[in-house]
Amino acid sequence: MAGTMVQEAFATSPAIRDACGTMFFEHAATLESDIQAAIDQHAPALEVTARSLAVHILVVLHGAFVVSKAGDDPQIVLDSIEHLRRYLRQLFTAEANHPKEKES
Repeated sequence: MAGTMVQEAFATSPAIRDACGTMFFEHAATLESDIQAAIDQHAPALEVTARSLAVHILVVLHGAFVVSKAGDDPQIVLDSIEHLRRYLRQLFTAEANHPKEKES
């Protein structure tokens, strides 16, 4: 609902835009401590912050729901979650972060 509201009113109603932004960013903030723990435990392959990754997760999920509804295809959500899972695994997998050197 917030996504639809902000899409329609972001330029004409700063109050609605700000309320929707608050909702999204507060939701993202609930993920940050878990993401920071993952960053601390498994050095990511790329530079990333807990906040930016939390927001990215929400963007993927909310976008997947919107596109899934537009296409009347729930598989879109499942596929998007799978792609996100693969990205996170690659980002935090030690072997991906520190590839073994080729043996001569």
